Amino acid sequence: MRFRLTLLFFGLAPAAGFAFASGCATQDSVDDSGVAQNDQTSPMACPVGFTSCNGACANLDKDPSNCSACGKPCNSNGSEVCLKGQCVLSCGGGSVVCNGACVDPTSDPANCGGCAVVCKGGEVCAMGMCAQSCTPGFQACSTDGGPKICTDVANSNTHCGMCNVLCAQGSACRMGACAVECQAPYSSCTIDGGELCIDLRIDPKNCGSCNKPCMQGQLCSSADGGPGACGLICLGGSTKCGNFCKDTNIDRFNCGGCGKSCEGGIACVDAACQ
Repeated sequence: MRFRLTLLFFGLAPAAGFAFASGCATQDSVDDSGVAQNDQTSPMACPVGFTSCNGACANLDKDPSNCSACGKPCNSNGSEVCLKGQCVLSCGGGSVVCNGACVDPTSDPANCGGCAVVCKGGEVCAMGMCAQSCTPGFQACSTDGGPKICTDVANSNTHCGMCNVLCAQGSACRMGACAVECQAPYSSCTIDGGELCIDLRIDPKNCGSCNKPCMQGQLCSSADGGPGACGLICLGGSTKCGNFCKDTNIDRFNCGGCGKSCEGGIACVDAACQ
């Protein structure tokens, strides 16, 4: 009697009180296709990484019925899957198609070793086998509230060194630590305690390798795209601009000549801004 009166005091019947408790759940069930099942009426609050689509929470990165946007399906005959928001013909990186989605059977607890092979509560999928813990070097990490996946924390950009340590844009996880990731022709060099991207072909302070300076009056240049070398002249058709050798055919800050910059980020092609 006291329990019923308490519910009435808050303006709730016993049945409504049960529905309220159910609505407080923070984890929706997620199926293999990337859809979080939720029977609440719209509008609904979806977990992080999911979007409300027609009364269900969908992961637009891998849901074949809502690939990159709600109501945007992949090929209905099952020949396409949704991979990172793009409809593709097959999965990559060792993943396989399960229920229209790309999954990793070596680590996915809902498809451990094969499609629809579900690990028990508290278990993880380690090397395609349900187990109590991950293999050495791996940790059970959850992304955006999803299931815990055995993750190589030495090389994961979203779980670097430990779970939920995210490497910033422009960096990558190397041996469990976020480090600057340079794009060719640049190389990562430790300068004054910090990491910088350096072009070792033309930098007179890092000529050919990091922290290898040229002598005063010398320039650093490369012949035919090879390693930089110190010398008195610029090699490989490059032009001396200040203390640097520049390829004025492609350098947008010295396009067609020293100091001639291409505005607005446009490219320098054959010594002309385009």
